[in-house]
Amino acid sequence: MGTFVLVPLNIYGTYRDSDNKFPDSDNPLQFLSVSYLSNMNYFESDEYQTSLHARTLLVTNVPHSMQSDQGLLKLMDSFNVNCPISQAHIARKVGKLPELLKKHEDAVRKLESVLVNYLNPDNIPEERPRHRIEGRCGPSIDSIEYYTQEIQSLESQILECRNAISDKKPLNYGFVSFNNIPDAHKVAKELRERSIIQRTQQVVTPKVVLAPLPKDIIWGNLSMSDAIRGPKTLIGHALFIALCFFWLVPITFITTFAQVKNIEYLLPFTKGLSKNKFISGILEALMSPLIMAIFFLILPSILRQLAKQQGKISKSSLDRSTLGKLIKIDEGDAHLRDIYNVIKKSNLLDEIADSMIKVSTFWINYISLRGVGAVFDLAQVASLMIKFIKRRFVKPTPRNLKEFSRPPDFDYPVICHRKFDQKIHYYTPREAYLESCKTNENKDLDHLSEKVSTRFGHPSLTAEIITPMVHSNAKDALSKVYSGRVNETKVNRRGTIKSMSMFINGNNALKIQTVEESELEVDEDAYLDEQNPGYYVNYDEPQFDSLPQNQQPSTSTGYDAYHSSST
Repeated sequence: MGTFVLVPLNIYGTYRDSDNKFPDSDNPLQFLSVSYLSNMNYFESDEYQTSLHARTLLVTNVPHSMQSDQGLLKLMDSFNVNCPISQAHIARKVGKLPELLKKHEDAVRKLESVLVNYLNPDNIPEERPRHRIEGRCGPSIDSIEYYTQEIQSLESQILECRNAISDKKPLNYGFVSFNNIPDAHKVAKELRERSIIQRTQQVVTPKVVLAPLPKDIIWGNLSMSDAIRGPKTLIGHALFIALCFFWLVPITFITTFAQVKNIEYLLPFTKGLSKNKFISGILEALMSPLIMAIFFLILPSILRQLAKQQGKISKSSLDRSTLGKLIKIDEGDAHLRDIYNVIKKSNLLDEIADSMIKVSTFWINYISLRGVGAVFDLAQVASLMIKFIKRRFVKPTPRNLKEFSRPPDFDYPVICHRKFDQKIHYYTPREAYLESCKTNENKDLDHLSEKVSTRFGHPSLTAEIITPMVHSNAKDALSKVYSGRVNETKVNRRGTIKSMSMFINGNNALKIQTVEESELEVDEDAYLDEQNPGYYVNYDEPQFDSLPQNQQPSTSTGYDAYHSSST
């Protein structure tokens, strides 16, 4: 898209400005028109028209007295919203649920790692794997038994937390869904303008914005009030200004060391280094640009954490803030050094010309290196090499193999300039699309994928409680590792039938998924579905734990909602 747009503009501009005059930069209509058409194309696409987030608003700073589903409706009524609201949901504290899910995933991965090294179908070692807890001086325990008990305990705690979520304390934000997209955008625009007026009058009021995609939300920052976000933003700006000044130290150091003569001057023991053409050539042509590139690889991570601490509510806004800070640092670095040279140097033009000649090789090599680095970034070479090494030289678990076959994340978000963002932020449909907008009013709101409470609930409420995976050829060896009754079961995950072994010992049960060789590659259809903005799957839905009638086993234990047959 960018090539088809920019190349004609470049050709047109070249012919128009053949008299070497600078074009008039006050008229950005050619870029605005392309941005407008691209946004309208997105707004009118099927995936946007059918997605729940497109007709949902995020309401923050909800007063304490209105922190309930009904209270949220009353709050919207107080704004004199003339559009019908289909659903309203106030968020609730999830407590330690995210922490429990993280601990559970860590325990599952550790158990998988132990089992993949221990389960040899031909010869199971007599000595079971052991490890120490509470440091090197702690007691030595059976690793398989320890992680198994930890997984079972954490699963019970997770289910208990999820069942009690309705009793948790409500938070100061919620989501409101409308029958169609134009109503949601109309209300968001009206309330945004009112909010700006009220904020200028120093009144703390609820804020209403278009809801981000659920997977784009930074959930930890949503409940942050203005009283907390304001000081954090101020502190973040102060730290950023300090970083801009401190960043000049390594940049100046690297630029200075771009010339071997400067190295010899600052480090007397390196005198004579310039006589060695090979070493001096490497230092001037490669080392300094490489160090500079490494510094600029670290910088975005620092700025991203800084922006996150300032209370950004979505990953997209985090990316915009990070990009803006990077540009400011680049501009500040260039301008501050120029100002310093103006103040310090008397023969300004001579000094600038001399400096440009001396460090020109450094900057040419740096830009070339950045260009080559961009190609490597686009090709994801580093990520693929790490996965290749882990796959070949480390004994990976079945889960690791599935993750290695998954395409790496492509972290290149599209940024819209802030100056024009609000002009193309809201959607007013053309007459030809009014009918398609009204079709959302007939959606089945009882379906979980259309419920605001599930789609915009905290991810920990609907995330999959993963089960340990082992290779299918080690299934028979599992019965020797775990004592007790073994049941074989089949489960339906996203329409795919998967094999599951259940080990029942007294009142406890552990589910272990046995993975065939053909299942180690990533499910391409499932991966493409996950990239869809409207993607949603709730692993607590009954259809994920039951089979079609014609594929169910002949006998059933009825345990844990699984259709099982005893082996």
